[in-house]
Amino acid sequence: MSTETSGIHMNRGLLILFGIILLAIGLFASFYQETHYFLHIGYETVTPYQSIGIVLDIAGIVFIALGFLIPSPRASQTTFPQTNASKTKEESSAIPPPPPPPEQPRSTADFVKKCINCGREIPSAWEECQYCKASQRDPT
Repeated sequence: MSTETSGIHMNRGLLILFGIILLAIGLFASFYQETHYFLHIGYETVTPYQSIGIVLDIAGIVFIALGFLIPSPRASQTTFPQTNASKTKEESSAIPPPPPPPEQPRSTADFVKKCINCGREIPSAWEECQYCKASQRDPT
């Protein structure tokens, strides 16, 4: 029995990563300084992007917090197999059968055949021998 969820699926790791990126950009913007020359005052150091930096810092902290607070999709969608009360203890603890053996690789003999006219080996997909030009189709 599966449950379907509607809405947007959010990846926790991406939220945390996005929050860290916003936080780093916000910190850089908050402490970025420029030196400007004002006519009667002289040179003065200003921080022109400090307000944007603070907003980005707050947004980064919110995204990082959301990344840690949103439940994991694996934890919320975990389903447990239903147990049958009529099973005996031996049946419920039985070891499942081993998986079938992997398919054996094909040999080159599977891809070649002998020409019906000259007897040389040719690829099995060819309808005509490349050496004697004899047709490889059955005459029947």
